[in-house]
Amino acid sequence: MPTCSNTKCNKETDRLKLNYCDCCYQRFHKYGDPNILKNGIKLVNPPDKLNEQQHNILTALMLGDGFLRREKKGSNANLSIVRQLFDIDYLKFQHEVFKNICSDKAFTTGEVFDKRTNKTYYNCRLRTAALPAITQYHNKWYKFNEETNHYVKIVPNDLELNAEIIANWICDDGTLALSKKGDRIYSGIAVNGFTKDEVYFLQDLLNKRYNEHFTISKSNITQYNIRGADSATRTMLEDINSIFPISMSRKIIWKDILKADLYKIRSRKLPKEELSYNI
Repeated sequence: MPTCSNTKCNKETDRLKLNYCDCCYQRFHKYGDPNILKNGIKLVNPPDKLNEQQHNILTALMLGDGFLRREKKGSNANLSIVRQLFDIDYLKFQHEVFKNICSDKAFTTGEVFDKRTNKTYYNCRLRTAALPAITQYHNKWYKFNEETNHYVKIVPNDLELNAEIIANWICDDGTLALSKKGDRIYSGIAVNGFTKDEVYFLQDLLNKRYNEHFTISKSNITQYNIRGADSATRTMLEDINSIFPISMSRKIIWKDILKADLYKIRSRKLPKEELSYNI
């Protein structure tokens, strides 16, 4: 019979989840540590609201890889982030940002064996305490689907972008590529989890902020990417360059491009009907 991979448990069970027994899996899923007790995540004098940097980075995480977990409608939400281990420095940076709403067990590393690929994957994760200050964001970024009995992430229609939000959004879901000559740079932002109308709304926010034209492409029937040609990408990078987290240095490939001050190549204009959105 399989045995729980938690060395402090080693319980035999007929069903494992991420190589844990059910009890250890529930603690790992909720708190990021299979050994943590429920009261280990509680904080003394938690803040009533997030500060400006926390707001910006949490907003970027909602656009990207972050997840707000709420067990039931009457409970508070917490923030959960999981990254591949090679991005551990970036997660440590985020841990510092949210440290005042984290327990000492909030940051963990782990590994998961995938039977489909026969490979072990290493990750790091951060899970904050469940607080009213985070529940406020859950109320904005999620709606409850009565049919599936689950919360679904949405884009709030009062969303406003700033340089710090966009920089950390790029850290999560952005890709940057140089031309073969190395004199042009292009960008893409994966927005796969959002509806078509929400994607066009996000495109419009970027267009208005930078007075540029970002385009939209489909990665499959229901998933989209927002793309920036050379001009739009460089205008965006000029805005976020000074605030882009150095802990995500693997994506910082634009320093020489910005120094060169080259002529910006703009993208083609699209018909007005292709730019329409409704949210």
